[in-house]
Amino acid sequence: FYGPWQTLVPYVVINELNGNESDLAMILSVGGVGAVISSLIIGQRSLPKQYLTAMYLAFGVGTLMLTGFGLATETWHAAAASFMMQALLTAGIITWATTLHRMVPGEVLGRVSGLDWMVSTSLIPVSLAVAGPLSKAIGPDNLLVGAGLVGCAAVLSFLSLPGIRAPERTSHPAEVASEPL
Repeated sequence: FYGPWQTLVPYVVINELNGNESDLAMILSVGGVGAVISSLIIGQRSLPKQYLTAMYLAFGVGTLMLTGFGLATETWHAAAASFMMQALLTAGIITWATTLHRMVPGEVLGRVSGLDWMVSTSLIPVSLAVAGPLSKAIGPDNLLVGAGLVGCAAVLSFLSLPGIRAPERTSHPAEVASEPL
């Protein structure tokens, strides 16, 4: 996901949508607006009862929005994809961070957060390295669409793992946070 997003979206905006630097800045800024709106909405509510399901759906559909850049024929199409992608990914990140902080004991939270971040970002260099050659082989639009589809399917496949949603069936993170340690 990250390699195609970082390397191909600027390429597509400039070279295929005939945009310029201002158009790219607008598209990325609209994504930022989506993230801010998402965080404001989530900040006013508690997590849903099926918070892990909601998180995986947000990450999956947010990743799927990468296809919007590959299918875009106008800069506003890319802006809409950017808005939705960043809003949904932000919702997933907030849900994950809240869950992590509420369910992991404080004395190991730093180590768990560090391991989580390392695992989450460890393949970014690989993704960046293969995005260019894959784009050259199958085309940037096809790679963006493929990365969105495969990424979405990969994220949503976690919902089929036994026990992955067990915590949401036994307690809500807000309840865990109020329990004495």
